[in-house]
Amino acid sequence: MTAAQDGAAVPDPGRPDPAQPVPDQLSFLPIDPFAAHPQLASRVTGLGGDAAGDDPGYVFQSLDIYPVLGPNRFTLHFHGLSATSGTLTVHLRALSCHPALPPCPAPMPLHTLSVPMRDLVARGGILHVDLIGRRNMGCTIGGTIDDPTDARAAALSLSLDPRQRAAPPLPDGPVARVTPPALATSPAERADRPELAVVSAPQLARPVSQAMTAAQLRDPLVAAWNAALGQEGGAPAERWGNAIILQALCYYGIDLENARAVAIVNGRDRLASYLAGLGSSTLVAVTRRDDLPDADPGVALEHWHYPELCSPRRYFDSVHLTLFERLALPPMRDDFDFLWSVEAWHAAPDRFAPMVRGAMAWLRPRGVAVHLLPYAGTLDRPAHGRGLGRVEIERLALTLVADGHEVAQLDFALDPTPRGAAPVTPFALIARKQR
Repeated sequence: MTAAQDGAAVPDPGRPDPAQPVPDQLSFLPIDPFAAHPQLASRVTGLGGDAAGDDPGYVFQSLDIYPVLGPNRFTLHFHGLSATSGTLTVHLRALSCHPALPPCPAPMPLHTLSVPMRDLVARGGILHVDLIGRRNMGCTIGGTIDDPTDARAAALSLSLDPRQRAAPPLPDGPVARVTPPALATSPAERADRPELAVVSAPQLARPVSQAMTAAQLRDPLVAAWNAALGQEGGAPAERWGNAIILQALCYYGIDLENARAVAIVNGRDRLASYLAGLGSSTLVAVTRRDDLPDADPGVALEHWHYPELCSPRRYFDSVHLTLFERLALPPMRDDFDFLWSVEAWHAAPDRFAPMVRGAMAWLRPRGVAVHLLPYAGTLDRPAHGRGLGRVEIERLALTLVADGHEVAQLDFALDPTPRGAAPVTPFALIARKQR
């Protein structure tokens, strides 16, 4: 979704289909501009309700809107507007259409437009805001006046044009892909373990919570999983991360061909397209606005599709995108089978541990979480602060155990390094929800 230039959305099930005829044959969609806060008085005298709100600059705010695909135009009309001072700022925010998210779970700032009230009066009180509707994205529109104003109006109307437009069909069909590697063992069952941490040579075939090693990078499973993902080359940490996430999910009993997942990442990730090709669905969450190309989640969702892994139709049926800024987690309305995170610690180190604990509530019983985090190879956090020390990882694991979950044994074995060296190494923390 790009505002003033672009924008996005496919209505989710249960909402009116904009491609269907409407009884009144209107070409535009009338919108209640005060629906989000009907009781609040607007900064423009004469509009809204009677109650004072927390935001003294509030003018209007819509509920969720689901534009049709392609060019759209919002039209604001302040009827009988008079003003000699003040500046109206219109905020257009994108939001994910994923059905597990509550309304407006994490609105993503999309476009801001400011206009002096005197100029708006000269335009007859009419303002247009353009956007391009894109798949799997809705939006909200609102306005504020944050400087002194004497604005007054008799009424405010808001509409979206067009009301309906047939969306172009998405191609579908089989996609050639490499068969995933066969598991070396049957899915792991729960076993009472007397030790939380062990010292051994960690292996990918039987994954525990472990750090990346040179021996694991040479493991045929790394090549096999990355071949299934169509990943040729790439950084060792990325290739190992792909392999241990998928191997851990299979090893701990997750059916990758019929599952629901959450991915907390900082950019384009092959796993979402791969899982969509298998038949699973994924809610992808980025942790910073800067991770979205053009600051537009609709554009990002399109750019992050790997067509060699799944067809466009299956991708947009199965993959959604949202924002968990600085790991702020919204409530969820559904249970997921698994989740994974990659480099989430870097987005907000102070919120990483609460995120790991809080995200377990999203999983169904026996759902699996795999978090890739930076292990500094030291007992405590190093002075450079670029990774976690062993004590911090152990504390996080013990917290999950105290919450009633199972944590795969911690294996801190690392490759030998020269004296004084403290490389930051990817570490996979694996947990399973028990109730």
